[in-house]
Amino acid sequence: MDTKPLRVCARASQRSEEYTTAWEKPDNLIETTIEAMKEQNIPTGTPNLVAVQQLDLAIFVVFDLFYHDYDPRLGHLAQFNNLPVCEVVFKRGKVRAAMSSAERARYVNDQIRTFHILNGQEGRPPFREDLSKGQRAHYGAPRETTGSS
Repeated sequence: MDTKPLRVCARASQRSEEYTTAWEKPDNLIETTIEAMKEQNIPTGTPNLVAVQQLDLAIFVVFDLFYHDYDPRLGHLAQFNNLPVCEVVFKRGKVRAAMSSAERARYVNDQIRTFHILNGQEGRPPFREDLSKGQRAHYGAPRETTGSS
């Protein structure tokens, strides 16, 4: 069975049990996310962690499924970051899994594209960014954004 690539954005709200471990152990959140997807009959497979972002109110863990042609050297280009997105939200003991709107999928994909740009030519997933408690992100060698590279 040839399943189309899918990007998954798991969000652990500060008021969820998952928030306390998602930053240090994103694999635990991925496992729980996949179980939630299965309950909604959303296809699952072997996850490939792409990014973890910590904010004061939530932690986001993004991973891809079925993206066998993924090439991190091309992740900064929009045409290689145009996947449908499933969002799984953990909040106050509840979990919701659903396919995202086109607008929300574009936002998630643009964020991943931005991680590729900011982390430069040598940057490879998984990307980690901690913006909690007023922290600022630091990038060593961002990629040039002019032209096609």
